[in-house]
Amino acid sequence: IEPEYDDEKEEVDARIVLRDNFDALLSKHKEILIFGEDSGKIGDVNQGLEGLQKKHGEERVYDTGIREATIIGQGIGMAMRGLRPIAEIQYLDYLFYASHVLTDDLATLRYRTFGRQVAPMIIRTRGHRLEGIWHSGSPMAGILNLVRGMYVLVPRNMVQAAGFYNTLLQADEPAIVVEVLNGYRVKEKLPDNIGEYTVPLGVPEVIREGTDVTLVTYGATCRIARN
Repeated sequence: IEPEYDDEKEEVDARIVLRDNFDALLSKHKEILIFGEDSGKIGDVNQGLEGLQKKHGEERVYDTGIREATIIGQGIGMAMRGLRPIAEIQYLDYLFYASHVLTDDLATLRYRTFGRQVAPMIIRTRGHRLEGIWHSGSPMAGILNLVRGMYVLVPRNMVQAAGFYNTLLQADEPAIVVEVLNGYRVKEKLPDNIGEYTVPLGVPEVIREGTDVTLVTYGATCRIARN
């Protein structure tokens, strides 16, 4: 399902696309819970959940302690019991603090149980491009090897990120979505069918066609390549 746009619609900070999409998902799917460090009261460190705790309640959008392994462990338990948790790890660098739970439990659950058990948890985090001193790690190669059995998605912008969340909620596989850390204040158009449109997984997207060079990239570097 393609995103639809009103030609006259103004562009907004990209975080608004995520916020409104999560708002629509929480309203539509009562089994969704979103939680993590600073996810609740302040609406996450980049305001992608702004105001959603107040609107949907502290039991559905809430803060956790600073313990990544516990966050992931809670999410696995919820997912195995029929809920649809979206567990937020504040920055991509911190994913390694829960790596043993991801690789030994979540990524292998369906395989180890011959498909009889599933844990469709979505892990939301941000990072990917090296910028600044702190929270700038981009350990993608390690993550890809550690969590075979999970989707690892790095959207190039927040419209695409929202579409990935919408797609993942239609299936029973666990996934990690790495939002572009420097993309929350970039201007994007807000789709009219927020919460409905989807982005296919594993399908290359041709952004600009040409005849001389094929440039393959992903995530934050797409914006650099286009310029």
